[in-house]
Amino acid sequence: MVGGKHLSWRNMFEDEQSPQLVSGRHITLPSVLQETTAWRDDHSGCFEFVDPEIGNLAAGVASGGASFSYLHIVSDNLSRNYTHDLSNERDAVVLARRADAYSELGGMIRKMRSRQD
Repeated sequence: MVGGKHLSWRNMFEDEQSPQLVSGRHITLPSVLQETTAWRDDHSGCFEFVDPEIGNLAAGVASGGASFSYLHIVSDNLSRNYTHDLSNERDAVVLARRADAYSELGGMIRKMRSRQD
């Protein structure tokens, strides 16, 4: 949802099988200052993801006729606390797990490309 309008796109990762991949409904708010626990509580069950950028990016890409997908590699989460989030994204454990995620993602993209050829 962007500016009160529904927008949809084909997730290029939807056919990939990985416990690392999670999909769901997304809303774009005008500012991170609106991403509060009070906002989350008022919209519980409506959306799985919220941020100020992704929906606008998707709308722009869609208006140009291109395909679009995105991944949050490291993020904050309002619904519960995690050991790792944006406050410690440079921690050695986070960097190692991110490198593993990038490697897995690279394999998925190479596999998708080979299917297109």
